[in-house]
Amino acid sequence: MTLHAGADTLVPSMSDRRKYEEPVRVALTKLGLLSPAGTLLRVDSMTLMDLLVELEDASGLRIDVAELTEDAFELVESLAAMLERIAEKPA
Repeated sequence: MTLHAGADTLVPSMSDRRKYEEPVRVALTKLGLLSPAGTLLRVDSMTLMDLLVELEDASGLRIDVAELTEDAFELVESLAAMLERIAEKPA
């Protein structure tokens, strides 16, 4: 996280928020889950497992099933936000 000048709290910088978007796009594209418009296609349970493996490999993070919410799979940005939350948790 980056402290912006004049701010009294830590606010994620644009680069921090987008750090995980590229690994998400790579994983979704590899599995054919990214539409031409850039939105996520529906994911069945088997494809979800493949996607989790791809996201873990691309991000270097371990994804706990407790992090998996329906909202996380709506947008590239929401998946990236999930990865960012996981990365910020203490080990």
